[in-house]
Amino acid sequence: MKRSILSTILYRTQKPSQLLGAIIGSLLGFFLVIAAAQLFADFKSMVTSSEQAIGSQFLVVNKQVSVLNSFKLGKSTFNKNEVEQLKSLPSIKRVGEFTANQFEAVASMSIPNGQAGAAMRTELFLESVGDDFLDVKPEDWKWNDGDEMIPMIVPTDFINLYNFNFAPGRGLPQLSKATIQMAVFDIDIRGAKGAAHFQGRIAGFSNRITSVLVPKSFMDYANSQYGNIQTSPESYRIIVEAKQNELPAIQKHFESEGYETNQELLKNGKFGSLLQAILGIVAVLGILVMFVSVSAFLLYVQLAITRSKYETETLLRQGYPHSKIISWYGKQLAAIMIIIAILTITLLIGVKSYTNKYIETFGFDAPASINQFVLLGGLALVSLLWLVQYFAVRKQIYKLN
Repeated sequence: MKRSILSTILYRTQKPSQLLGAIIGSLLGFFLVIAAAQLFADFKSMVTSSEQAIGSQFLVVNKQVSVLNSFKLGKSTFNKNEVEQLKSLPSIKRVGEFTANQFEAVASMSIPNGQAGAAMRTELFLESVGDDFLDVKPEDWKWNDGDEMIPMIVPTDFINLYNFNFAPGRGLPQLSKATIQMAVFDIDIRGAKGAAHFQGRIAGFSNRITSVLVPKSFMDYANSQYGNIQTSPESYRIIVEAKQNELPAIQKHFESEGYETNQELLKNGKFGSLLQAILGIVAVLGILVMFVSVSAFLLYVQLAITRSKYETETLLRQGYPHSKIISWYGKQLAAIMIIIAILTITLLIGVKSYTNKYIETFGFDAPASINQFVLLGGLALVSLLWLVQYFAVRKQIYKLN
């Protein structure tokens, strides 16, 4: 009964239109902050996805080939000092060296559904690199001494070239990735120290590295057993993982040293950095809007208390403790903040559903659900805003006699 009387007395002096304006302003600021955080989390997920190359931070690097290389008077390999220099750059996380085959390798496979006697036969250029630099890691990506089967990772572009260039002109069937991964083909290797026969199978497809990859354990074994070179060769290619937003500095270093890399990846990386910066600006603007709206909300609360000053002082003189009046305001503020939180999450779900469909039109996949850290951060922010408002109300009520 007392609570009903308290509500009736304190509500009587309030203006609903001003309360609605304060709620809408707070909702707008809160939504901008949460939406920017969610977009940043989605973008981060797409950046780190092995199957999506937005803002890729992995660069395959080689030296420029000059006329001297044509006459075997120049070198295009990376020596140990150059590799160590790259590792020491603050803009690079890590550096991996490719190991190339020092032996001849030929792959062959019969095509039973093609023309009579149709077969595929090609000489392979094989490489290996540390597993940490792969964008795909098949479960059977391993090779031990004595294994006859060699797993391989090939570029996705190779499959596209076969299906849309090679196969139609030779009367051969087009093959899906799943079909190719079921096929087993022969691999014959030959070098200065002897020859051997193995079988190969495609274990995965890479969008990052444009060469045929084999496990490093097999490459080291085959080079030592059949290789044409006695000493460990220097690497013709290396792969570097750049730190976020450091691609411009890396590009400048590459140009000064005469190194080459895929320019499209550099452009993608710059685009990714630009997009992150834009999302950061949106988040800052959201924080500013939220700060202004929360300030306006606090002003509304102070005005509400001022309007009901006479009623509040009357209640205090009649024996109502300060804590009971403060508790009433605290509950009203909590209800308002819960409404703002629910509306924000509902609005975010709707906007995210729309943006996900829009992103899919460009061939990318964003996470379907709201990021849990964004959700927890939003709830923490709502709680913080409530505490700020609660203590502001508490301070003002205790000033009344």
